[in-house]
Amino acid sequence: MTSVPVHVRFVYDHRWVPRHASAYLDGELDRSGRRRVERHVGECPECRELLSNLRAVIGALATMRDDQPELVAGAVLASIRSRLAEHSQDGP
Repeated sequence: MTSVPVHVRFVYDHRWVPRHASAYLDGELDRSGRRRVERHVGECPECRELLSNLRAVIGALATMRDDQPELVAGAVLASIRSRLAEHSQDGP
C-alpha cells in the first residue's frame, strides 16, 4: 500500500513536472529540479510520454529550415494538429 506522503508527493510532482518539462530539456533546472523530474517520470507513464513527445517536437523543429519562416510556422502547426488528432483517436 502506498503511504500518504508518497502519494501527496506524486500528486504535487504530477502538477509540477509538465510546467517544468521544457526547462528540464533545455538544461535550465537546478540539480534538485532535474532529480524531481527524473524521479517522477520514472513513476508516471503520462509525464514520461509528455517528456518524450516534447523531445520529439524539439527534434522536429531543429530539422526545419528557417529561410522561409511562414512555411516553417505552417508546417509546425500542421504537425501539431496531426499529432493531436492521432492522440485523440488513441483515446485518453
